[in-house]
Amino acid sequence: MTSQREPQITTKDVVLNLDRKVDELIAGMADLKVIAGTVGTTVETLHDHETRLRSLERFRYTVPSAAVFVALAAIGELVYYLSR
Repeated sequence: MTSQREPQITTKDVVLNLDRKVDELIAGMADLKVIAGTVGTTVETLHDHETRLRSLERFRYTVPSAAVFVALAAIGELVYYLSR
């Protein structure tokens, strides 16, 4: 019978492993802070884009309406002067 030696885990091994895990967690937290900052900036940019698009849409519908009104007024005035 051959007996295999089981690996011995010492307190030092556990502490070193925990230290590595803590360092990984700290690095992960720094990454999360960067991501959170990026998300905040992205939300602000999205809000700015939405505001600009809404103002452009308002302008887009206002100008043709005004042009139609001016054209109708000009036609009405032309008809008025020609009928005199």
